[in-house]
Amino acid sequence: MTAILAIEHQPDLSYTATISPKAATTEESRINLQAGEQITLENLLYGALLKSGNDACVAIAENVAPDEDDFVWRMNLKAQILGCVGTTFQNTNGLPDDHHQSCAYDLAVIARYALQNDTFSEIVQTPYATIHWVGKRQAQIKNTNRLLQFYPGAIGVKTGTTNAAGQCLIAAAERDEHCLIAVVLKSQNRFLDATNLLDYGFKTINCQ
Repeated sequence: MTAILAIEHQPDLSYTATISPKAATTEESRINLQAGEQITLENLLYGALLKSGNDACVAIAENVAPDEDDFVWRMNLKAQILGCVGTTFQNTNGLPDDHHQSCAYDLAVIARYALQNDTFSEIVQTPYATIHWVGKRQAQIKNTNRLLQFYPGAIGVKTGTTNAAGQCLIAAAERDEHCLIAVVLKSQNRFLDATNLLDYGFKTINCQ
């Protein structure tokens, strides 16, 4: 949701974002943003979607909306518009919060909507990328979605992991003009579970 909202509200991905102290000190999975440095929105999106950069998500929100709270309000509004009844966002990156919640169905709805955007679709199916900071350093990143490397037709979408949520994965794949989305939450082996769900889906389609 963070990514698709950013793309829709600021379609010029060359927009240069300035990193705040809040974004730079966001914890857990990061792309190691530093306060005061500059980086384009496109690079932040790759950092958020490929490497699960929590700091990148905050930076995206702060540079697309007046502040992160305003951006989160827009996320919840978009969720309502899409018909998500089990989703309430409290932040932009999914870090634990007692009131931050979603469900498999809603995540599939959001993913289906986002995949219709060419920019979003291109980013989430990219296995590797190089993030460039303005006039400074660069970093190689790898997509955390391992299905892109071994599942035929895989086109995304996103992993997620916290102690509370466990291993999560929204997986999408295309075959013979059919696109299927599988959502796995609190899994012991998210890639195997998603593979089994997608295989079942494609087998069912072929049997019809």
